[in-house]
Amino acid sequence: MPTLKERLQKEDVVLGYFGEIPSPHVQEVMTLAGFDFTIIDFEHGTMDLGVAENMMRAIQVRGGSVVVRVPDFNYSLLSKALDMGADAVQMPQISTKEEAMEAVKYAKFQPDGERGAAHIVRAARYGNVPRLDYYSGENKRTLLICQIEGVEGMANADEIMSVEGVDMIFIGPHDLAQSLGIPGQTEHPMLEEKMQELVEKAKQHGKIVGTYVESKKALDKWKKAGVRYLAYTSDTEMIYSNVCNLLQELKK
Repeated sequence: MPTLKERLQKEDVVLGYFGEIPSPHVQEVMTLAGFDFTIIDFEHGTMDLGVAENMMRAIQVRGGSVVVRVPDFNYSLLSKALDMGADAVQMPQISTKEEAMEAVKYAKFQPDGERGAAHIVRAARYGNVPRLDYYSGENKRTLLICQIEGVEGMANADEIMSVEGVDMIFIGPHDLAQSLGIPGQTEHPMLEEKMQELVEKAKQHGKIVGTYVESKKALDKWKKAGVRYLAYTSDTEMIYSNVCNLLQELKK
């Protein structure tokens, strides 16, 4: 089965969601339903590492891919997420070239970075992947995703996107709207214009582009624009809205 990175390099479009509920059962159900990837969210979710690792197992055993969004430049958490077998790590609030370079340093083994070396971890099948194969293969297998979601990041977008080792740019519409002074207005023309500019710049730099969407209309719009990594809302929102709709129907 191709990895998430291989699928994106082949220009497949992949559909995922933000996993906010710290439950392997919920994430297994979501993967069985057909989502390509889950973003285990340490920035806004209430995760701990043990539960996150079991969520990862539940998703991957059902054929899904796992992205871990770390809350900040937490080297320990980023390293552990990759050691646990994440297919990608997603770094929020990247605003400068230096921050992007630091993310690469943490997320990649030599010669691309300085990720901590350990061969006894789940990503190496607890030592069952030959050592040299593991260290040479991890940079090819895993994705580093840098979020641009503020006016400073937009201003430095070309420099951020020029950094070798940054595999994908993820545009965060909610934080970007807030940074532009229009919080919550994710369909505002100014926001859509700025997002489109970032998409075009990413294409020029040969970077994969991702974003967050909350409707089929938005999904279709950004898919048509060339965005191929689409995170559709969250498990919490999907469960809540679908249960509300179900109850309305049952109570008629």
